[in-house]
Amino acid sequence: MTTPSAGSQLFALIDQMQDRQQFQNLNWSGTFEEYLDIVTRNPKVARTAFQRVYEMIMSYGTEEFIDAKKKLIRYNFFTDTTFDEQDAIFGLEIPLMRLVSFFKAAAQGYGTEKRVLLLHGPVGSSKSTIARRLKRGLERYSRSDEGAIYTFDSYLGDLEDIESGRVKDSDWEACPMHEEPLHLIPIELREKFVSQFNADRPLEEHIHIRGDLDPACRFNYRELMRRYDGDWTKVIKHVRVRRFVFSEADRVGIGTFQPKDEKNQDSTELTGDINYRKIAIYGSDSDPRAFSFDGEFNIANRGIIEFVEILKLDTAFLYDLLGASQEHRIKSKKFAQTDIDEVILGHSVAGDTPIPYRLNGLPGWATLEQLYSRFADQPANLEVLAFDFEQARAQWTPVKSLIRHRFSGELLTTAQKWGRVETTPNHSIYDRTGRTFFPEEQREVAAVRWLDDAWFFAPDGVPLVDLAAEVPGFEPAGAIQTLYDPVKDAAALSDLLSIMTRYVVEGLRISPAFDTLNQRLCGASERHLPNFLFRLPHDYLRQTFDTMLQAAEMLQPEGGAQSFWRYITTSALLAAQLGTIATILGYDYYVTAGDQQHAVTIGKGLIPAAFASERALLARAVSDEWVYDIECVGIHNFVCGVGNVVCHNTNEPEFRKLESNEFMEALKDRTVRIDVPYITRLRDEIQIYEKDFNQQRVRIHIAPHTIEVAAMWAILTRLEDPKRHNLTLLQKLKLYNGKTLPGFTEDNIKELRKEARREGMDGISPRYVQDKISNALVNYQEDGGINPFMVLNELESGLKNHSLITSEDDRRRYRELIAIVKEEYADIVKNEVQRAISADEEAIKRLCANYIDNIKAYTQREKVRNKFTGAYEEPDERLMRSIEEKIDIPESRKDDFRREIMNYIGALAVEGKTFDYRTNERLHKALELKLFEDQKDSIKLTSLVSSVVDQDTQAKIDVVKARLIRDFGYDDQSATDVLNFVASIFARGDAQQRS
Repeated sequence: MTTPSAGSQLFALIDQMQDRQQFQNLNWSGTFEEYLDIVTRNPKVARTAFQRVYEMIMSYGTEEFIDAKKKLIRYNFFTDTTFDEQDAIFGLEIPLMRLVSFFKAAAQGYGTEKRVLLLHGPVGSSKSTIARRLKRGLERYSRSDEGAIYTFDSYLGDLEDIESGRVKDSDWEACPMHEEPLHLIPIELREKFVSQFNADRPLEEHIHIRGDLDPACRFNYRELMRRYDGDWTKVIKHVRVRRFVFSEADRVGIGTFQPKDEKNQDSTELTGDINYRKIAIYGSDSDPRAFSFDGEFNIANRGIIEFVEILKLDTAFLYDLLGASQEHRIKSKKFAQTDIDEVILGHSVAGDTPIPYRLNGLPGWATLEQLYSRFADQPANLEVLAFDFEQARAQWTPVKSLIRHRFSGELLTTAQKWGRVETTPNHSIYDRTGRTFFPEEQREVAAVRWLDDAWFFAPDGVPLVDLAAEVPGFEPAGAIQTLYDPVKDAAALSDLLSIMTRYVVEGLRISPAFDTLNQRLCGASERHLPNFLFRLPHDYLRQTFDTMLQAAEMLQPEGGAQSFWRYITTSALLAAQLGTIATILGYDYYVTAGDQQHAVTIGKGLIPAAFASERALLARAVSDEWVYDIECVGIHNFVCGVGNVVCHNTNEPEFRKLESNEFMEALKDRTVRIDVPYITRLRDEIQIYEKDFNQQRVRIHIAPHTIEVAAMWAILTRLEDPKRHNLTLLQKLKLYNGKTLPGFTEDNIKELRKEARREGMDGISPRYVQDKISNALVNYQEDGGINPFMVLNELESGLKNHSLITSEDDRRRYRELIAIVKEEYADIVKNEVQRAISADEEAIKRLCANYIDNIKAYTQREKVRNKFTGAYEEPDERLMRSIEEKIDIPESRKDDFRREIMNYIGALAVEGKTFDYRTNERLHKALELKLFEDQKDSIKLTSLVSSVVDQDTQAKIDVVKARLIRDFGYDDQSATDVLNFVASIFARGDAQQRS
């Protein structure tokens, strides 16, 4: 008998494993009538691309959990490890909830299906992973029964060939864009067909037929209709419907587009191109048979297209993207617009915000909307105030361009004591330390408090006031003087300012001529001071200031000698002007802002804390409203708003590039941005690294806590320093990771996250950490394993060459955080060694029994019998306190703690249960620490630092090492290393005590 060869056995194994039935199911084909039977049984086969993506995600199920009193949903699709385990996503529940909400709204036709989905965040924050997982998920879903999807092929030969079965597979002409077969139903019949199909069906089973055939299929359809004189029933016999599956590798239903060299790339890569070889056959470049409908938009029809680095696309590509998102149509060369059905995955200030400006050296006031209307085309000689953080002073800065775009959503207002400005959610402003933040974070804004001499100095003396020139095209009526010399006409100009100020403050009316003049120079509804006032000497400012304060409320803080004024107005521009005048005249002020009013409190010196307002976030819903930005020369900020708030005018580089593209306002309005930050929860960051660095994938030993400390450092770089004086950055990390700390509740954690809304958008990426762990594995391979110090050293040494760190301050901060992580690691391993030393269960039980006997006698005012002498003695206070002090029980609380233990033991006895020290975590810890303290000297751990270890000590150390290996995951080398490290810590401690 011949023994089968190894090759034949393996061949037989493959034969047994293949699933022919699955292959036949995935390659099913049939008539159009048979397809209608399928649609009748399962209407979901005709769903849109957005519906398919949403139902794919939901098919994996969800989990609800509470994090800091906030209900979150975890979508199992993103964490499922049964496919593409390396792309499983952890710790991004909130961004993923927003993502799924986007798909849900699009699936239900609420408008987001007409939007481009922009995943936005720092490098390495999982944007590409999310996109890749959606694509891989669709591929897998289309192979399942519930994800089945169908298209059709056409045959232009004789009907007899089809009926006799003589048509070969290669004779069928595939629909190049994988169209929905229901598109073959004539447009004029669709409404009645759909109405009858949906009748008596629940809403979730309704179908809709959107779009029309692509040019190639339209050509074939039209030719067949002519052949059969419009008999659709015969035309449809030339069609076979077949099932297909999505495949990025085969360019079926999934497309990916990435910008390349502009010289070698054009929009035909998106929408297809002419096949010049076929022009000779068909005679025209507008014949669809001479065109290759194989652009990324074409092949991704009914699925998903990913634009890698979408914001780097040339404008020509963005126009194609605009039509694809809003109208769900693309335009190929020589053809009409073609319908598509696919998912396209891919900062500013409100217009009524007041802003000071200077034109040709003369200052004035306007709203951003007015400034744009006047200077958008030609900003020459226009300047705005900007703040130079290096010199700590405001200065007039030339304007490079004025930008606006449409915005729909909620405009956010940071209202607080230093100032107020209303911006879109993704427009940053500066805090008082000079760092940018977003309105939701509600930090204290950077506001220009002292203008010093920056405001105005006329190089050629004080300019004349020309009322006619103040408002172009306006000539004051009557006998009103229109030209004033501030020196020669001081009395008349002073009278004019008094009239105007009283008009602004109390609505003073003198005559129709003055009323018209006041309205033109000081506004009709939203009143403000005239621009020319801010070009005049300080005496005029003082006069106006005093007149306004006559209408202000006097404030007298309790027990204080200094009085303050509070002026309340509904005009943001007037509030901004009053604050600026106060600043120029040497007063301090702060702003309290509500929805409809602005209160400016003014005084000499520091404003009392009693008057200070809390930070508040105000939201205003707008639809299709213009919002504005200013690009300055050199300095990337501009001063505007009530209180001279310093606004950042350059956000993330590529998003800023899109924002400043005046040709793409329509696209910006059709983009839904979802921020994907770095992870800020330690356990989730650890999971990322454990996917790559685990026992199955790495052959050398990774010491315990190596991955943990690397993840800890990465998280710390992304966190913002807490504002609470009693909370460190490391403690904040622990709170985020679910650890409880004395004095902090879940409400506090919510507050911490709320005050740092941009947290996770900066810092070190997981990619950098993964690279450095890999370096350590390679560099220390001969050592047989790596430990935390090896990885931390790699992380630190790589900082000097990190291409994305441009600030030396950031580099220095990251190094300081490594030192913090090393200290934390030292505490962790000290605790493990202590537990290993004190892991003698019998010894802990004896110590516990002794402690319980003593506290029982103490609480019951009895004596304890000495087991050696038999004599009765007072409870051993020294023993009890030596245990209690290990868990910080103060002398004043010792009685309460002892009674608490005895009450607990008594309650167990009533229930017939025996006390076990392991059920009380605090007591267990105290006993371990006490036992460690008693035993460490007998083990002489510090002798490891020297080269001489006696045999008895070595035996005890070997026991500790075995416990580290057994209980904590060390190997022999890493256990030795950690014992040496902890021994050196104790040796230093002993040396310090001796000194």
